Amino acid sequence: MHKLFFFLVSFISILNCKNINKKELIENEKPILVAAINKATTTNTTRNAEIVFCLDATGSMSGLIGTAKEKIWDIVSELAQSNDIDTLKMGMVFYRDRGDNFITKQIAITADLDEAYSDLLKITASGGGDTPESVNQALNESITSMLWSTNPRTYKTIFIVGDCPPHMDYKDDILYSESCKKAAEKGIIITLLN
Repeated sequence: MHKLFFFLVSFISILNCKNINKKELIENEKPILVAAINKATTTNTTRNAEIVFCLDATGSMSGLIGTAKEKIWDIVSELAQSNDIDTLKMGMVFYRDRGDNFITKQIAITADLDEAYSDLLKITASGGGDTPESVNQALNESITSMLWSTNPRTYKTIFIVGDCPPHMDYKDDILYSESCKKAAEKGIIITLLN
């Protein structure tokens, strides 16, 4: 019998790259995210969690990327110390845009949080140039290229952290709507922080 997976896409808002206090937005969402994961792990008797952060690493994030990295690590640290979670694994997909020195850069899901932290610290903001970014590609790779657990009792989530919408004009892109369907099939919850 197939277990029914619930799927949530939380679009806090579709923001333009201007006129928002992005630092305040990230600060305000951290307790909500940690509470949601803790609630899911206790109500579903799940003791394992896997988190992938898709982080916008384009130039528009230059004033925010330091704060974003700190908040990502705050979330991971808090969850790692939680009595509700036995095993925490994390991965990352940094994304920019076509024409930059990389479109995506993946850090595989790992239980070695110190190594993941080291990789997180190395990323800088650069490139971009237009408002939309390669969010579609980053999301698709997060779902299809990461080695997610097949255990249905493992809580799996992707946090998209960025300040701009996806390119919807790339003809060979897999649009986020298709990626969301794939995520639902794998029991992965997606949350957009922008």
